[in-house]
Amino acid sequence: LAHLQSNVDAVMVFNNDTILQTLEAQKSHKQKHSISDTGFSYQDLNDALASHISGCFLPIESGVNFGNEPWELFRTCCPIPELKFLSVYQQTSRKSLQSWHETSQRLTRLVTTSYSGQTLRTISALATARGQTGPTFLTEFDKVSQRLKADLRCVAWNPFPLDFWVEHYKKQVGSTKSLTVAMNSNMIARYLSRILAVAEGKFSAKAYVHWYLQYGCEENDFDEAFGSLRKIVNNYEHFTMS
Repeated sequence: LAHLQSNVDAVMVFNNDTILQTLEAQKSHKQKHSISDTGFSYQDLNDALASHISGCFLPIESGVNFGNEPWELFRTCCPIPELKFLSVYQQTSRKSLQSWHETSQRLTRLVTTSYSGQTLRTISALATARGQTGPTFLTEFDKVSQRLKADLRCVAWNPFPLDFWVEHYKKQVGSTKSLTVAMNSNMIARYLSRILAVAEGKFSAKAYVHWYLQYGCEENDFDEAFGSLRKIVNNYEHFTMS
């Protein structure tokens, strides 16, 4: 994680439990070859992950497109370069009569459920609506945007915490519309704190350390990695206080 922090523009983090909740909410029939009592297969999980990623990165062709979606997403969601861990949530609908406002309500319920026990604060977010985005969507846009801003609890210091992309064409199979949100929030701080505590405990006990030393690592490398993660956690806590 410390290496990623130093060498990439952004890191997308997916929570398996959240993906399963999404599948549970959207399933129309139970799949065969289940991997657990959820009734979902590895293929289902991979399809859901691909849908989340494509919801963010597929081209927006309703207007002029230059193929810059990934870079614009990172620019929008990572206004502070040191804070670059993104969570992605998505709700799709096969019901043409379901309103966009209802779709946004379902999505924010999923977000708040995944933050159970933690006060959610969002630094920046990008929402992408794909599918039936005609006149009906335009009449709901303000309501959907206001709900997302309120439920994501955006920080006060960012004057433009939510960006919105709209694609009239639905390229994802099996649904008439989708709403995908990539968000940079304080969720990662809790996750990294747990990882840091476990890693430091194992390092103190010298568990597996000899394997790393055998292949060229030094104990200083561990100290630097722990320091990098600790700095990330502290920065997220600092910038999401307001």
